[in-house]
Amino acid sequence: MMTSSGNSSNISTIIGSTTYITSQDIAFSTLYSFIVFFGVVGNGIVITIVRKTPSMHTTTNYLLINLAVADLLSLLFCPGFYDFALHDVKLKQTVGDFVCKVFAGNAVLSVTVLESIFTLTVVAVERYFSLVKTFNTSARLRKENVGYAIAATWILACTVCFPGFLSNNYDENATKYPCNRPWTLDKLVPLKKTYIITFCFLFMITPTFVILFCYFAIFYGIRFKRNICRENPGEVAKEQSKKRLLKLLVSLAVAFVVCCSPFAAFFIYIGFISQSTLNQRYNTLHLAHRSVRFLLILNSFINPLLYAAQSSNYRQGLRRICRLSQKHANETISNRRVFEKHQELVELEQPV
Repeated sequence: MMTSSGNSSNISTIIGSTTYITSQDIAFSTLYSFIVFFGVVGNGIVITIVRKTPSMHTTTNYLLINLAVADLLSLLFCPGFYDFALHDVKLKQTVGDFVCKVFAGNAVLSVTVLESIFTLTVVAVERYFSLVKTFNTSARLRKENVGYAIAATWILACTVCFPGFLSNNYDENATKYPCNRPWTLDKLVPLKKTYIITFCFLFMITPTFVILFCYFAIFYGIRFKRNICRENPGEVAKEQSKKRLLKLLVSLAVAFVVCCSPFAAFFIYIGFISQSTLNQRYNTLHLAHRSVRFLLILNSFINPLLYAAQSSNYRQGLRRICRLSQKHANETISNRRVFEKHQELVELEQPV
């Protein structure tokens, strides 16, 4: 049944007796479904391109493939296109805890999003030492040790998000959302606010400043000191390739800042306001919360588009994979036709 008031945005569908799916829910669900589907496909293609192209097996590309893995997992574990429908779902405590910790409560999503942030930070620092601090070779990542750096970022991300994972449980008596997750407007006790504020400052705001510092230092070296990516005779192609890669990395950093900073700023604000203020502005803040969370997930959808737009290597790799797929398809069709002709000859040779 459909009910409506004077404002069309209040159109809602009533399910059961207490759960309301509003037009806002439908809009966000549609947007999430779009970015999740195409984002998973896009990040999957990026991973395949790097794996299938030996010339792309470089330190930076290993970090970028780790970013694509984190983005792909962020999209797969994103509950944004279904969590609004969980208000009236009743589960057993054990099953409910599992659903909240793994899927609906953003516990796994927090790890993958944080891993994306750490990876972008490591990429920026790696480029900084490679281009600005060229004589400090001990701090550079190489193919031999980049795996250790990637493993360390995953361990750190899991460790940082572990308190949120523990506190993320199913509430059988909940009247709104059944998962008691940290990144929400409900049940914001002082300890949870402290965790959120600390998390945002240390693991979202601080990496943002580190990334900006590294790329500003590189930009200063290119534009003013002119000691980075100089087109020396005989190395023009190599330096131009460095510039294209740098342009891609800066684009990824800008997308991260634009998509993630509003989320951090919003929750820092939520952490400092009083409960009475939050209650008075709940509807507005709830919409703002959904919007900044969508932006956060949107970053995982945008990154593969940036690879395709900024990097000729990724475009060439995609064309190469498409050609191989077409060749494989043609061979399959040809083999099938040969088999069918063979079967026809066998049937003709059989005595009637």
